[in-house]
Amino acid sequence: MTNIVDYCKNPSFEVNVTDDWTPDLGGGARAIDATQYKVGANSCKLTPVAALCSIYSTAGVAVPNGSPATASVWVRCAADPTPDKFVLMLAATDWSTTAHVHPTSASNGAWEYITVSLTNNTGVAKTFMVGLQNNFGAATAVWVDACQLELASAASAYTDGAQGEGHSWAGAAHNSVSTWTEPASVGFVTVIPYMMV
Repeated sequence: MTNIVDYCKNPSFEVNVTDDWTPDLGGGARAIDATQYKVGANSCKLTPVAALCSIYSTAGVAVPNGSPATASVWVRCAADPTPDKFVLMLAATDWSTTAHVHPTSASNGAWEYITVSLTNNTGVAKTFMVGLQNNFGAATAVWVDACQLELASAASAYTDGAQGEGHSWAGAAHNSVSTWTEPASVGFVTVIPYMMV
């Protein structure tokens, strides 16, 4: 039986853009947006004014020493984000270890899926968080949706508790860890008709 656990507690911004996300707006703004979305009916719109505009997952996930974690997100930019106008970060909350990735020009006006992995080699357990950072710095919007934080070496298919059969929230909808559990196999017997010759 396979489980996928998403430790982002508010991964698709369906109700708000504040639960489980800490801002570092630098004069910018974050807002729920129903005009652009990849999953559900809303996304988070990050718009800087003169500096960076970023949000960080508040709770994160405890990562044992020697273990990997992976973050993934769908991103859409109002302009070409290359080379580094948007950043998906995966980092320890004390910044002792970090990894990041940038979208390509494919996310200029369209949704692009990006993912980054990081192994905790610090020697002790660390709490890892996800960072979503708009570095355009000139009122150029970036939309983010379907964020996932996993204890895995590579990204799995997106999951949250609202995705249907096999998906669940650990607590409040859109404000708790979510899990997808693979349905148990149903046994069956193949019957072969006997033919008289």
